[in-house]
Amino acid sequence: MMTLLPFLFTLCRRLPWLLGGAMLVVSGLLGCTVASTPPLPGTSLPAAPASATIAQVLTTHRCADCQLAGAELPAAQLTSANLRRANLQQANLQEATLRFANLRFANLQGANLQGADLRNTDLRHANLSGANLSGANLHLAILSSANLATANLSAANLQDADLFAADLRNAQLTHANLQQADTRGSHREGVYLCQTTLEDGTIAAPDCPY
Repeated sequence: MMTLLPFLFTLCRRLPWLLGGAMLVVSGLLGCTVASTPPLPGTSLPAAPASATIAQVLTTHRCADCQLAGAELPAAQLTSANLRRANLQQANLQEATLRFANLRFANLQGANLQGADLRNTDLRHANLSGANLSGANLHLAILSSANLATANLSAANLQDADLFAADLRNAQLTHANLQQADTRGSHREGVYLCQTTLEDGTIAAPDCPY
């Protein structure tokens, strides 16, 4: 038995890397003491679920600087919420109500805001690149210096919105309403216009396939 001790000691030390998730079962049979399973080289532990953070948003409407990437918040009632600098990348906010919310500097890259109520919402310097804003109501929204590159704004209501110096490059604006919007200094290279109501009320359709 004594001759087996060095072998068992070495095996116990190597079990975390050799057996991964099965380590606790086998180590228990061998009498090894294991505190926890370290991650394999080159890997990382999965991020903790954001359920507590989501609950905080829904109950207090205050979550500045929060990590909410990929959060499921469809039809959430977030009127006047403070989400300044929050990370909402790839979040699902479809048909959410965000009227008068503070989303300055928020990361909404690739987020789903289809049909969302964003009237009077402060989105200054927000990153909305690649976001789905089709059918969203952005009446009187403040989007100055916001990044809307490649965003889907089809049928979005941007009437009277502040788009000063906003990045609209390659954005989809089919059937969008930009009447009375302030687009001074905005970047509009490659923007897609089809039955789009422009700032002066005229209809632009240079990109329509018909």
